[in-house]
Amino acid sequence: MIVKILDVVMCGLLLGGIYALIAVGLSLQYGVARVLNISHGEFIMLGAFGTWLLYTMFGINPLISLVICCPVLFIIGFILHKTLFRSLLKSSASLGAFESSSLLACFGLLFIIQNIAIIAWGADIKGYSYLAFPVNLGGAIFAANRLVTLAFAVGIGLAFYLFLSRTRLGKAIRAAAQDPTAAGLMGVNINHVLALCFGFGALMPGLDDHYYGNYSIFQTHRCFDRVAHALKYAGTTSQ
Repeated sequence: MIVKILDVVMCGLLLGGIYALIAVGLSLQYGVARVLNISHGEFIMLGAFGTWLLYTMFGINPLISLVICCPVLFIIGFILHKTLFRSLLKSSASLGAFESSSLLACFGLLFIIQNIAIIAWGADIKGYSYLAFPVNLGGAIFAANRLVTLAFAVGIGLAFYLFLSRTRLGKAIRAAAQDPTAAGLMGVNINHVLALCFGFGALMPGLDDHYYGNYSIFQTHRCFDRVAHALKYAGTTSQ
């Protein structure tokens, strides 16, 4: 009985950690940059396929591949906001109009990224095995990759909390989320901070896709399922 309870608790914590990372990214992009990024799941998919490609073709350790995949996703997100969403913000008559037009743009991004991925990797299910050996924990058996995933999810969540609460940039992000106009008057470069938030939002699924791909399977479509669940948590964290 205790073993079953432990198994359920660990599985719940693992999925909760994965969805929390997705929600943090969505919260940064919508709660601060005011972009409801429906294509968030496609960034998860891109990172998962990037990690899979580096591991299966070049033999690069999935943990080391984070150093490659995450900065790439951050740069993509940063450039997208600096170009596409910044242009939409300038041309929008109001914040509500910007949110509507950016939502449509994200739907376009979703289909563009998804179809490019299908052309590049096909629609077949992919996956890889890493740290799949069993670990006995209180009588319950868990794969080592799941325990590593849980530990990283908790560690990254705590690190990001400390980043937002203790660093100068983190405080600027919080100020921009609460009142962009007042933050700008206090010397915060709002446009730069918003682009950074969108980049960090793209980086979070880069972390999440590694953990998800480490113990599960993935494919180039049906990426929105995970995002739909995380949207509920993002709505709570962005308030």
